[in-house]
Amino acid sequence: MDRVDIAYQIEKSKENAVSKENVDLSKISNSFGILIIFADSIGNVVFKNYEGVDSGVDAFLLNEYISGQSNNVLYFKVVKNLKLEMGKFIKETSKKASKPEIIFSQISDVSKLSFGFVEITEEQYHHGGIIDCFLELYNKYPVMNKQFKSNDAAPSWNGFNFQGFVTILRTLECINSLPESEYANYSVEIEKYEDFIIYKNDIPQELFQVKAYVTEKKISAYSEACEKLITHKGQVGAPNAECYLATAAPITEWDKSAFSKVIDLYGYKSGRFINTIDIITHIKKEITIFFTDIEGEQGQLEVDIAFACISRVVIDKIDYLHHHRHSSAKEYRITFLEIANLLKKSAIETYDHQIFFTKLKIDEKVLVNLDTELLAWCNDCEKNSCSFCPLNDLRESFESINRETYAKILDPTVIIGESGVGVAEVFSGSRIQDMFEILENVDLDILFCDNKHIYIMNQRGIIEYLDKIIPSSIKIKRGSGLTRVLGGIQKDIQIQNIYANSAVTAEMSDEIVEYKKQKVYVIPESSLGRSLENEKLSISPDFNFNLINRNTFLTRSLEDE
Repeated sequence: MDRVDIAYQIEKSKENAVSKENVDLSKISNSFGILIIFADSIGNVVFKNYEGVDSGVDAFLLNEYISGQSNNVLYFKVVKNLKLEMGKFIKETSKKASKPEIIFSQISDVSKLSFGFVEITEEQYHHGGIIDCFLELYNKYPVMNKQFKSNDAAPSWNGFNFQGFVTILRTLECINSLPESEYANYSVEIEKYEDFIIYKNDIPQELFQVKAYVTEKKISAYSEACEKLITHKGQVGAPNAECYLATAAPITEWDKSAFSKVIDLYGYKSGRFINTIDIITHIKKEITIFFTDIEGEQGQLEVDIAFACISRVVIDKIDYLHHHRHSSAKEYRITFLEIANLLKKSAIETYDHQIFFTKLKIDEKVLVNLDTELLAWCNDCEKNSCSFCPLNDLRESFESINRETYAKILDPTVIIGESGVGVAEVFSGSRIQDMFEILENVDLDILFCDNKHIYIMNQRGIIEYLDKIIPSSIKIKRGSGLTRVLGGIQKDIQIQNIYANSAVTAEMSDEIVEYKKQKVYVIPESSLGRSLENEKLSISPDFNFNLINRNTFLTRSLEDE
């Protein structure tokens, strides 16, 4: 198929463009096409915080994303049905709205926006390369297409945080290259302008952007991060500072990119990227060097505890700053002297850090399992384009999700334990593959991720799906299976709150199990062999959720593609 001239198509769409109030759906065809929403001027677009409960994107992130944007396109989507897609933005935003609809509703004044479209062939629709042509021209997604990390941009604390670990690694490298008398002159600034900046006497020395993609290797995936580095280098007044991009995967054709002349790829010592599997080993090597030079040689336990200690401080700092955007300048900084003293002090602290370290190892195993399975899954994929694949941003999403909470959502019967050992059981290889199978067949616009779980909005209005669908790892093979699942939910108010008014997928023989008004109904008649209307199994009088057959849901999703 010939390449699509994106600039021409955008200009062509303006020929029939109309404002929201002038859209007449009766004149819009049901054909394949490209729907484009654009502003008269990007400088006039201002976002506000979402008026709903918890699905909006932080207005700060939205306004920052479009600042300095060279084009005026807010949404660019290749669609199966132009009339149906355009109609979503004309009606009032519902609680089952897709992500683009929600972001659209956050625009303060939509009167200066226009809806344009061009019709395309079915062959062009299925080819899947049109959005890639858009990215080649403009280097980043329109704001309504952008998949932001989480609904409120404030990730929960997680043990394995790639950004935090790159911050720690580079800081330790710098500390080990300095005499102890210089520590007080250096500091690392986290999450203010860049992911982190190394300062000497308050003058920026190194600016870093960190990306944890393990499957996306094209330069276009990193263009936004590179542009931020260049912009912020000017904003902080540091013409001589070095700019670095740290990634978890190699970037193809980096040396041919214009960015390579002003930005260096960061890899430990001589590398050009840092594998997520190796980064903790690199950090511990630098801690060992620190102890050898300053404190004398320490054992492996002391190194492990020091690693746990510094990880906890830096990752907690990142978490705090995500939740407190207007912190003072001082709060963004940690001096090298503070970090050095932290490492020295850590050698005498034991139990608390040992538990933390155990949880960290388990969390590492979970993320390594995810990375391994995701790479294998994507390598076997035969799709023409990854641009709108839900799995494309899954690894980034996992950075924001509290894995202990999510493990209980996926399987209420799991026993987490003080060290979090049960989490690894839930995120085993086969269960991850089951998750991929469901998620890759879901429309990206109705797939949501918050700090606790991943869910699918029931925009199709299927009654038994209630408000949303939560893919889970629940398996009910015998009569006691359902009892164990309900028992796990009964013990955890957080699971109840998340499951409320949701349909949870489960591997089971029945098509649907409904929990409502303190009773369980099984359709068709249950083969469980005994009644579950026992008062002791009551969870909550107002609590309501459905268990739905996983295979039936998957079949419906495939039919809807």
